[in-house]
Parts: sequence; C-alpha cells; structure tokens
Amino acid sequence: MKNILEIENLSISTKLSETEINIVDGISLSVSVGEVTGLIGESGSGKSITALAVMGLLPSNLKISSGSIKLDGLELTSVSQKHFHNIRGKIAAMIFQEPMTSLNPVIKIGEQIAEVFKLHCRLTKKDAHNKAVEALSKVGIGDPKKRAEQYPYQLSGGMRQRVMIAMALASEPKLLIADEPTTALDATVQAQILELLHSIIETEKEKGILFISHNIGVVSEIADKAVVIYSGRDVESGDAEALLNMPQHPYTEGLIASMPKHSNKSKRLCTIPGQIPRPIERLSGCSFRNRCSFAKEICSEEISVQSKNGYKLRCIKELK
Repeated sequence: MKNILEIENLSISTKLSETEINIVDGISLSVSVGEVTGLIGESGSGKSITALAVMGLLPSNLKISSGSIKLDGLELTSVSQKHFHNIRGKIAAMIFQEPMTSLNPVIKIGEQIAEVFKLHCRLTKKDAHNKAVEALSKVGIGDPKKRAEQYPYQLSGGMRQRVMIAMALASEPKLLIADEPTTALDATVQAQILELLHSIIETEKEKGILFISHNIGVVSEIADKAVVIYSGRDVESGDAEALLNMPQHPYTEGLIASMPKHSNKSKRLCTIPGQIPRPIERLSGCSFRNRCSFAKEICSEEISVQSKNGYKLRCIKELK
C-alpha cells in the first residue's frame, strides 16, 4: 500500500547554552493511504513536535538537524516556508488538541470554514459559505445552517472538535494529522469523534491519518499501525493489534499493564517507576534503562533497531 507520509531517522534539535540537544532523536514512521497510524507516547516525548515538523510549523528555536520527511513523495526538509503555504491544507492538514484556542472566538463558525475554501479552492464568498455549511453537515453537526452562524463559545466541546475536523477536510488533504483530538472530551463524545475519523478513512480511501495520543486505549480503537515513542525515540512499531496484544518493549508492556481492566476492577493498577527524562538529562544508550526491570549493562550502549516483517523493536530483547 502506498505511503502518503514517510519519516526516516528524524532528529529535531534546539540549542541550550551553546549545546545542541535533540528533542526528537531518530524517529521513523510511515502513514499509508486508507490507514491510521497511531503515535503513542507520554507528554514531552516528541509526538507533537514531530507533527509540527511535518506541517512546517516548528517554533523558531527548533530545527530539523537530520533525517527525512517525505509527504506524497516530496522531501519536506528542504522545502521553503513559502512553499509550505501550498502544502498546508492542500496535501496535509492538522487537527489540534484544543479547538477553543484554535478557533477565532469573535468570528462565526461558518466564516472560519469558508475562509479555507476561499484560500485553497478559490471560491466566491457565497459558494464558500455554502460549502462550509455542507462541511458541517458531513462531520455530523445537526442544523448546519444555524451552527454556521454561531460563535465557538456557543458550541459544545465535541461540536467544536467536529468544526476543526470540517476545516481540516475542507481542501481535501491526503494526510490528516490528529493531535490528541479526544483528550478534553468525555467518553461518549470521544467515541463519536473516533467513529467520525474512522468513517473518513472508510469512505475516503486515498487519505491517511496520523493519530497522536498519550492514551494507548484510544489508539487501540482506531489505529491500523502503531508507533510507541519514548524520550524522543521510537522504541516499538508495527501492526497495531500485534503491538497492543503482544508488546515486546518493556516500556510498551508497562503502558499496557497500567491500563484499567474492566474484568478486574479490584486489582491495583501497575505503574512505571520514575519519570521520562528531560532531553538534557537523556541517558546514553536506551533512555528507558533506569526505569526498566529488564535492563542490562549493555543497555548503556547504542541500541540498534531490529526489524522483522514490518515490525520494529529498539531493545536488546530479541524480536519475536
């Protein structure tokens, strides 16, 4: 299946007291058309920064220091910011975590979506407004004509997130990046947003979705492939069902063991001791070794990535 996004050995760095530090340290992943790739990791692991690099939206204090990002065959690491204006929206679009801070509070919903159609599709004001109403309807918002005339504060959290999805889909991008799109929503609305994203892939086979979340349970509901990252590095990746049911990296095992189980509510939840190190405190070799019960002396050395049938593991444990 064709990959719409290919990231290979991507490192993103910043300078701290004249020392260059990798925030993202050699991440590799891909998103195929018609599929959802889940990117899993704790806060501060480099998930959102990786997404911002794909969109050409890295803060000025960060830079891509090495590696490759190919979007629909185009190498992005050498693309100018001017050219990124043509990429954003047309080829790739992003849904951010908190729609209330992404939407303009003093502009009506319909006008904000219509702006996308005017910018990327060169439509007239009237046609763009009609397409905006249609876009609201497509993402499951009832009475779209009325909602188009409302302001963000007049909508619920779930509706605002649907508006963000409508805006992202407006110019029919090939890649949709969803950065923690369900975090601030209750369980029922969360399930509805996941179902909406799943239906997009089902009906629009030429699209791919990069779904970013710290919640491994949410990723299990939607992803075809999964990538687990820790302290800026991908530690395990492959078929989502295999990864979630039979994890091989100790960090992935710990994440899954810490998930609540409906079948055993009385059992105390497992925890991973310690905390994720800051980039400046990152250990040599495996960054997880000081929290890992499986760690050996060799873990302080550079750990190579094992690969078998599309499954990858960055660990001294043998890939099964």
